[in-house]
Amino acid sequence: MHHLTRTAPLILLALAAALHAQTATYKPGAFPTFTFSELVTLSSSAPLPEDLDARLGNVLHSVVLDNSASRTATPLQLPTLGPAIRAAEWNIERGENFDWVVLALKGDKTFRSRLAKDNPALSADDLDKATQEEAQLSQASILILNEVDLGMLRSGYRDVARELASQLQMNFVYAPEFVEVDPLKLGTEQLTSSDTGGDEQLRTDLETQLKADPARYKGLHGSAILSRYPISNVHVVRLPVCYDWFGKEIDSVSKIEQGKRFASDKIFLEKIEREIRRGGRIAIIADLSIPDVPGGKVTIVNAHLENKCPPACRLRQMRSIFDAIKQTPYPVIFSGDLNTTGSDAAKLSLGYILKSKATDYRFWAGQAVRMGTPLPSLFALNYFKNFSDPTAFDIKILANNKEAALFSTTQKFRFTDHGRFDFRGDRKFTVNDTSRRLANSNQRARKGFVYTFALPRDFKGFYGRFKLDWFFVKPLYRGRTDTGTLAPVFPRTMVTLNNAPAQQISDHSPITVDLPLHSPRARK
Repeated sequence: MHHLTRTAPLILLALAAALHAQTATYKPGAFPTFTFSELVTLSSSAPLPEDLDARLGNVLHSVVLDNSASRTATPLQLPTLGPAIRAAEWNIERGENFDWVVLALKGDKTFRSRLAKDNPALSADDLDKATQEEAQLSQASILILNEVDLGMLRSGYRDVARELASQLQMNFVYAPEFVEVDPLKLGTEQLTSSDTGGDEQLRTDLETQLKADPARYKGLHGSAILSRYPISNVHVVRLPVCYDWFGKEIDSVSKIEQGKRFASDKIFLEKIEREIRRGGRIAIIADLSIPDVPGGKVTIVNAHLENKCPPACRLRQMRSIFDAIKQTPYPVIFSGDLNTTGSDAAKLSLGYILKSKATDYRFWAGQAVRMGTPLPSLFALNYFKNFSDPTAFDIKILANNKEAALFSTTQKFRFTDHGRFDFRGDRKFTVNDTSRRLANSNQRARKGFVYTFALPRDFKGFYGRFKLDWFFVKPLYRGRTDTGTLAPVFPRTMVTLNNAPAQQISDHSPITVDLPLHSPRARK
């Protein structure tokens, strides 16, 4: 373990140095995966052989690209706005609930009857709403997906992106974020009876659920873009490292604590176990050939920012993506899981708290203000100010929102062609008559935004609901003029659809936005 502590900084430096390496492109079935023995070597904290280290770098800078489903989508017809493209973003939680993901995206006529059979307790209103949302989601011609597995036990060893694209008859590009090399999954580390508090049946059950099949395990986890339009000019941006998913996860939760939590909560171990991985967060950037758009191209950005880090590091990752797309001359659809919790979601230890809070003047000054206030009014007001709205303003000490800088930076960002992301909130372009900034690209609620992620216990919405998934859209510009073409309208967050089956489809809800192809006038 001491050896790991010395080598971890070297691993991070190597990853940081390779952020802008060239992206290699492979056809489906030709991606350079690892043998099982190589995965075992990758799980060790010992220095990697040079050839394996080079192969790891290659895998982490490669994509699978398939344009075999070459048919072009038929545009939607929006009332008063005419033809449009619908884009969807969804963190599909690894593809573990694959069959329901397919049903939700495919427009299957049996969706309603299968849903009613799967969850008889579902109310008639929720059944109607889920069916309506499924019909809307299935009309998306661009899918931006996060948490997509390839060759993982938890998702049935599927090549999730490839199989999903096949089911939907769409083109796709897939890029790995991580190579998953937890020794418990690989079978090189065994649980003991003491690890599970003397519960031998629990130990056996855990090993059965965790241990992978060496012949089928590939250990890749990443992101994907699916499209009814041809995909080209693909490259991967590996983002600044904000969390060491290899070294820190080895040192994180003890197996004994894992066993206790599994026994008491009776939930799958994958939900609470460590995640020992090689790699880090990415953005996939690709162009789509869309003949109905002036210029014929639209750039897609699929981003997945770090959750286990302070908001300031997510902002650094965002800026690195902006550096990569600044000169893009086309309209841009930027989407993904940005993990905008407003906090550091890393596992907290006493050492972490002492190290971070001791130098955080905002934290201690805020504590002093609250302790000097007769009523906890400032704390309560700030909580509700930020609730489900990570875009809310930030007033240092009095009304903190450390995530606000990510959104203000995004709003101020300018492309070299003078284009910018559309932050407008015209209520006539929303589905629920809301307004304020970003309401035309992300569905707002009466307070903040409609959440896309909720903790298992959210106290009926008073705590634990977060807007993590976002759309930012740069419409078509001519010179400094926003033409209104592809300006976002009618965003939706499909919570009912996601939660309707007896077991929710994913821990994130899908979101969509409509992009008019021929706006009758430039929106002001």
